[in-house]
Amino acid sequence: MRAKGKISEWQDAKGFGFIRPMLGGSDVFLHISALQNKQRRPIPGDLVTYRKTTDRAGRSQAKEVTFSGEKLQATGEKPATIPDFLAWSFLLLLGAAAVFRLLPWQIACYYLGWSALTFVSYASDKKAAKQRRWRTAESTLQLLAALGGWPGAVLAQNKLRHKSSKHSFLWLFRLMILLNLAAFFWLMLADSALPLRQLLG
Repeated sequence: MRAKGKISEWQDAKGFGFIRPMLGGSDVFLHISALQNKQRRPIPGDLVTYRKTTDRAGRSQAKEVTFSGEKLQATGEKPATIPDFLAWSFLLLLGAAAVFRLLPWQIACYYLGWSALTFVSYASDKKAAKQRRWRTAESTLQLLAALGGWPGAVLAQNKLRHKSSKHSFLWLFRLMILLNLAAFFWLMLADSALPLRQLLG
């Protein structure tokens, strides 16, 4: 059964807020992933309808949230995230290039290390969101991707279903990937890469 309520609090940077039920009672936790309309951000005072559920700790949370006047969309649609195989392919290619000495092995280790750190950061942030604790800033997650952790971020978005539905975040995330790849290929192809290879080797 769907309920009606009003947004009582929303923290867009952290991706969550609370709904005050129209029939009274305690506020209901709302995570950004529960919004049906991904193009619109809630603001305090917005009227919404939702399905009330509970998390593993027994706390109330909202699912399938729609704004007043909107129709409930069919569920089950996958977010437009970057496929896992692209991240795995990049890491495997780096590993193969290092084995055949086409690239310094330190570069492969660099990407693996940053990817592992980024995956852990996503997992920690999702856990913090569920427990309503202090979150990792989105700018930090984007920076980790730009520094080379984007393969780990892709795997985390798909496996953990975290940061995979906020369009503004995903567009910036793709830009971070392009910037990192541009820097990577520039270092590999530019003449100035030779001293770097000698230093790493």
